[in-house]
Order: sequence, then structure tokens, then C-alpha cells
Amino acid sequence: MPDCAEEIFVTGLVQGVGFRPFVWRLAQKLGLHGYVRNCGDGVRIVVAGPPDQRAALVEGLAYPPARARIVTIERSMVAKGGWQGFTIEASQPGAVQVGIVADMAVCTACNAEIADKNDRRHQYGFTNCIDCGPRFSIVTGVPYDRTRTTMAGFSMCSACGAEYANPQDRRFHAQPIACPVCGPQLTFTSDQHGSSQVLGDAALDSTVASLLAGQIVAIKGIGGFHLACLACSEVAVDALRARKHRPTRPLAVMVRDMPMAEVYASLCAVECQALEDVSAPVVLVRKRRACSLAPNVAPGMERVGLLLPYTPLHVLLMQKSVSHWL
Repeated sequence: MPDCAEEIFVTGLVQGVGFRPFVWRLAQKLGLHGYVRNCGDGVRIVVAGPPDQRAALVEGLAYPPARARIVTIERSMVAKGGWQGFTIEASQPGAVQVGIVADMAVCTACNAEIADKNDRRHQYGFTNCIDCGPRFSIVTGVPYDRTRTTMAGFSMCSACGAEYANPQDRRFHAQPIACPVCGPQLTFTSDQHGSSQVLGDAALDSTVASLLAGQIVAIKGIGGFHLACLACSEVAVDALRARKHRPTRPLAVMVRDMPMAEVYASLCAVECQALEDVSAPVVLVRKRRACSLAPNVAPGMERVGLLLPYTPLHVLLMQKSVSHWL
């Protein structure tokens, strides 16, 4: 039977999760020709090849990247084109129906790069890849491409560009891709007019020094700002409550890692699993009687809300500050 071509149209949460690289690798393995591209209402795959291989690709779609959520798969025959190999093509506009995946907590691989002194992203507060980082909070339009995100103003350096263009790299088409050479940089401002600024690594040090001095810091993370102070300082927590006009409602506490969470709370297996979820939720857990948290963090309550660092910036802040207040 001669080779034929068909269109496979996929809807759901299939943009910003590494779905196109996943399809590319599957098509390469099966020896198929054609292309994959984002559209406003889903992902369009056009493949040419023997029926068994095309069917195998469709079967493979049942095991998409972990963050993807497929809703529908539609197949239809199309005219065969003169495709050479299988490619990822530029996105195409369409009716806006596709979902964009939620922001994801920093992954293990990116954390390892941040800690590696020999890695070019060592101590970089905006490290991300296809498995983690901002998604929904940076989107300005669909299909989901870098030009339709708040990263559009940051031109990729040659090293990031090579990662972005390499289908074998975990940053292949990772739209928020960045590094210290071409990406956003840290800024610390100590007055309301923004006239006193500290940049780069010194900004991180200034933030940690302010927290340890009992001051309140507004940190811009994924999805917006949050106010932070030293959770073991009753005076600092009182100051935060006064400024927020929040006299009694409980406050969440960020901990460096799971061992640190165990210092403050008695955790069950379900709570541990929840803390380490990619959504980085605040989990209500039972406080240990003897812990250094200020009593006014969650006044009158036996439980406290804990969460793990969900961005590289939070990871760096916790690493630099936590040894002073455990």
C-alpha cells in the first residue's frame, strides 16, 4: 500500500509542556515525514508514511509529557506533500480554544544547574526548562510562542538559541528560556521611589540581609508579588500584620526543603507528596510543639501552612538565609 498522509489534530493542555518536541521525537523514531505546529485551538500534526507507523504515532500520543492533558484527537486524510523528514513549524493563528498549562515549580534538573558552580546558570534566579517555570502568568496571546509572552523583549544569546533549537535538549522550544547573559536580572530597591537600586548578585545579598534584619521584602515571583519576613521573628511578623491589616489570619511559611519541613511539622506521606507537587501548594500540616516559628504566624492554631521554594529565586533566597534562623 503506498504511503499516505493524514492530519492529527490534538486539543487540551498541549502548549508549553514539551508536546511538539515529544511528537517530533516520536515521528523521528517511526521514520515519518511531515510537521507539527501550534494553532490557536490546538496542535496540528501532519504525517506521511505507512499506515502502521502512522497508527503507532497516534498510539504513542496516549503517553504525552507529564504536564500535558489531551482532550481530543481527530484524524483525517490529507493530500501528501513533499516533506523532507519531520519538522516543527512556526505557529499558526486560529480560534482561541487551547488551554495554557499553569506555572510549574522549579524542577530537579534546573535546581542541580543552579547549584553547580561549573554550570553557566549557576545561581541564576530565572532558570527554567520545558518541565518547569512560568507559563500561564507570562502569556500575552496564543498560540503559545515566545513572541506572545513577556519574554519577547529578551533576545536569546547564542547558547540559549542552540538549546532552544535542539530537539534533543530539554529546553527545546521552552519559551521562557533565559540565562545570565540574555535573560532578566535581579534588582533590589530599598526605597519607595526606586532611586536606590542594587543589581545582580548583590541584590540577592541585600534581600537576605533585609530579611535577617527583621524587615519586610516584596518579592516578585511567578504570578505576582508576595510579602516576606522572618518567620521566627515575632516582631517582624507583627510588623507585616500591621501593614497588611491582617491581625489574626494565619500566614504561610516557606521552608528550604523536606528535611526543614520535618523540623517544623509532623508530616504524613500524603502531606509530603502534596508539598512536592509541581504546583507547589501551601499545605496545612501539624506543627511540632518545639519549633522556632513565631507564635503569631498562625495564632491559636495547631496547624501551619508550609510550602517549598517554587522558583529559582526562592531557592537561592532560602539557601542564603535559612542557616541563620533554623
